[in-house]
Amino acid sequence: MPEPRRSRRPDPAASALLRLGAVMLAVAVPAVLVGCTPLPTGLTPSIEVTELGGPFEPLGIRVVGLAPGASVTLHTSSDIAYVPHESTAVFTADAAGVIDLARDVPTDGAWTVADAMAPMYMFGDGTVTTAFQEYDREHTVELEVLEGSVDDNAGGDASGVVIASTSVVRGAPEGAFDIVTAPDAGTSAFFATPGDLDPGDARPALLVMGGSEGGSESARLLAMQLAGFGYPALAISLFGSPGQSDELSEVPLDPALAALDWLRAQPGVDPDRVTPFGVSRGGEVALWLAATQPDLVRGAIMPVGAGELFCGYPDVTRSAWTLGSEPLPCTTAVSGEPPAASVIDVSTIDGPVVLACGTADAVWPSCPLQERTLERLEAAGVETHAVEGEGASHFVALNPYLPYFEGTDAAADSSARAAFWTSVVEALGPAV
Repeated sequence: MPEPRRSRRPDPAASALLRLGAVMLAVAVPAVLVGCTPLPTGLTPSIEVTELGGPFEPLGIRVVGLAPGASVTLHTSSDIAYVPHESTAVFTADAAGVIDLARDVPTDGAWTVADAMAPMYMFGDGTVTTAFQEYDREHTVELEVLEGSVDDNAGGDASGVVIASTSVVRGAPEGAFDIVTAPDAGTSAFFATPGDLDPGDARPALLVMGGSEGGSESARLLAMQLAGFGYPALAISLFGSPGQSDELSEVPLDPALAALDWLRAQPGVDPDRVTPFGVSRGGEVALWLAATQPDLVRGAIMPVGAGELFCGYPDVTRSAWTLGSEPLPCTTAVSGEPPAASVIDVSTIDGPVVLACGTADAVWPSCPLQERTLERLEAAGVETHAVEGEGASHFVALNPYLPYFEGTDAAADSSARAAFWTSVVEALGPAV
């Protein structure tokens, strides 16, 4: 078997340069403009935007043609699903009259790190007001450089003098992917397919599951992102949807097996390259499928997951999962050694496993859980891609440029997410 890859910490300074895939998103924060040093006449400032390529299409953003040492405000805005989004930051030009967002730290504004994509993933008060799926849809982001001052910021009134402007189109264009209900999949399910999928293709595909929140919303978002990269993906709900249990308690896994069979039989899907993708509590199911069904699935993707089957939530006295109506052994041990019966035997896994965690995870200790899973995977000789996000939260599986959650570090999350998705694409291989 291939040598396992030891966990790595993403470099925040390099996150904007990571090569990532096809779905492009843009988000920002409410504007609070400050005074800017007036520019001398005769210069022609402009905004340079460079597409760096790869998943989620990170950008390089520079402002050129400024007076050396000039202080200006970068203002970003977009209406996404009819919800206004804005961001602002103040920069000082270098001796050549250039501001490079990948290099320069703002002197004031919404973010405090050098990051070319910061205008896209910051969101004012940490409250998400737009459905995540809308960020996958095509929308236009306006970039403006302003001089002068704004004394009254009420309502985000950006009344400074605009000296340079441009716009970029973000999100997947119409037809890049499609997502429909899959009533015959054996459970509540949505099938996301790339727009260029041909029935004669044999592409890697994914069975996607969310976490303890239940339902299928998070799984649908991930399936749409994967379809944008070129991979067919079936998002399933294990509980929390109509006709299913409302709680994570003795939830049958038999429907997941039925959904797996359905996905493997779809035109355009390579049945030998179907990978389960589960987030958080869905991650343990993904690893369990990889271990118990090695003839049906290839490896597993399990951000902030675990290598054991945990008990139910919120009722920890009952098993979370059943198979053939029989409760599966479970553990409540987030630290220490779990009962042997609850530990997933990873020695049978055929294919790579992708892990990711955040050291600032406030939901549960995803990095310690990842470390003990990683030890077992390495001991079994399983190819492993592992990302440990320094300062990152529980939400490391999302697109790097989505709005951040209140109480999280947007820059740390963005860096960890970029590294995670790089590993996902590497592990899955070419979509065609």
